[in-house]
Amino acid sequence: MAAVWEIKNQYEERVGSMDFSDSSRLRGNRTITGFELYLPLQLSLSLLEQGEPLPLLTGIGGRITVPGEQGSAMDIGKLETEWSRSGAYGKGVNGGDHQLIWRGSFVDLVAYEKMRAGRTPQFRFILRGELCYLVPSERLRFSYRTHPQSLYGDVLVKYDKEKWVSVLRDLRIGENVLIEVPLWQSPSADWDQIWGALIEARNSFEQGGEIGWKGCIGAVRLALEKWQKLEPEDQGLPNWKSPTRQEKDNRSKKQRLDSLRWHLLQLAHLGLHTHAKRSTREDAVLLLSTLTVLLSERHS
Repeated sequence: MAAVWEIKNQYEERVGSMDFSDSSRLRGNRTITGFELYLPLQLSLSLLEQGEPLPLLTGIGGRITVPGEQGSAMDIGKLETEWSRSGAYGKGVNGGDHQLIWRGSFVDLVAYEKMRAGRTPQFRFILRGELCYLVPSERLRFSYRTHPQSLYGDVLVKYDKEKWVSVLRDLRIGENVLIEVPLWQSPSADWDQIWGALIEARNSFEQGGEIGWKGCIGAVRLALEKWQKLEPEDQGLPNWKSPTRQEKDNRSKKQRLDSLRWHLLQLAHLGLHTHAKRSTREDAVLLLSTLTVLLSERHS
């Protein structure tokens, strides 16, 4: 279903429209403290007969919301523009490619990704702006600007899931926020298969949903098994048994991390051999984040 804002003046006469249906031009940019997402729109304004007042759109912006509990809307950001557009004379329509800008912090995106839970990205744009007319004067090249009218719109916008995930990946949201630990490059060829499984786990996590969580857990398990073959766990004790309190106190940090790695693998086994509905986002977060921290600790 097309996500279109039909723009009308105070007399309910159609002036033009904004179509938010195209996901292909969706893109983002990192800032020092957060992000900018550029949300594409196609603007169309009706062309007029020579000498008629031309519509002028300014101050287009608004709020971006998502569905909350029990159907309520939750405000997650502000929409802005850095452009204005006037009508033109001729036949057909005029307009072109434009964008709304959503500026926010990484916390905003992390919170939304948790709510999205692997589903298709969907937002409601609560839009506003101003419409006035440029009235030609008797003096060439000059026009009078009428008093502005307020514009309001309410549009449900959905984005292609693969495109959305790709934009977040380019922003490095997953590596630096959801997990809160950067993913370094594979340190050597011996670690390539482990890093490949880690990236597969990251990709499954970004897709989300029951199958995504299960795929993430399975890939984490694979990474841990490859790691186990490359570097068997050192529990710090021969013929391992449940350690005494004194033995626990005597273990080094490395031995404790190796013990954590072994137990993490057992947890991944449990997730892989149970029904997908038993795999939760929290399971995937625990396994993926812990594996990433262990690898970061090992090679820091």
